[in-house]
Amino acid sequence: MINNARKNKAIRSYLQQLPALLVKDYGMSELYTARQVRSTIERAGMNLEHATYALAMFADRESFDRHHAETGKQCDYNTLRNEVIDRFLDGNSTINAAKLYTVFAATGSGGEGACGADAGGGD
Repeated sequence: MINNARKNKAIRSYLQQLPALLVKDYGMSELYTARQVRSTIERAGMNLEHATYALAMFADRESFDRHHAETGKQCDYNTLRNEVIDRFLDGNSTINAAKLYTVFAATGSGGEGACGADAGGGD
């Protein structure tokens, strides 16, 4: 239960903070590369344990798959993305980084401090 709470907190943080950070680092885009998302998470000192969820939400499918092939992790882009969409975004599957940026910039919301856990060296 504690691990689930940590995962939810990390995902909420990614959704609330990453859009503005990615725009600051790389400019406005609907999607970024897995490397860009991971680098922004690291630079911001955000929780890396569940970064795979952030990659599923903010990275393009091709770089997500390539990254996980390189790290040897078996993660399903659609499964992770759908989990976040269903749990945190009211099932809105049309959401992307640019739309999340607009939503959170407009509301002034800040963050709170199938593969799932992402500890250590991989995404």
